[in-house]
Amino acid sequence: MFLDRISLRMSVLGMISRLVAALHVVDYDTVCGVNIVLSDFRNDFETIFMNNLKKNPIMKVEVRLFAFFTKYLPANAERHRAELELKEGTIVKQVLMQLKIPLDEIKLIFINGVHAELEDVLKEGDVMAAFPPVAGG
Repeated sequence: MFLDRISLRMSVLGMISRLVAALHVVDYDTVCGVNIVLSDFRNDFETIFMNNLKKNPIMKVEVRLFAFFTKYLPANAERHRAELELKEGTIVKQVLMQLKIPLDEIKLIFINGVHAELEDVLKEGDVMAAFPPVAGG
């Protein structure tokens, strides 16, 4: 995910440098020339952005954390659940690491109410739940 952001940022920076170089060539009084350059820049940006979305589609997954794990939920969480936008192909372990939950403290994981493992792949609309070890009577 981090590398995708870097490559997108580098592509955008490359387009900006091409735009700046083109503006030096274009007569500043020629509004049409500037509009053409800006139009090309917008088209390049849209193409790269859409290609990036196709390579890394986003999916929504609900994450539910219980007991003392709730402290790892994002600020926008309601009670013990939060909806996360993740890259397709994300596995359970990646979500838990993103939330900074110590993996050695996880006792049970469920996806849609079925026992799951750290390497299981999440899909659009899944509900993932994680529980720490609990004691009691």
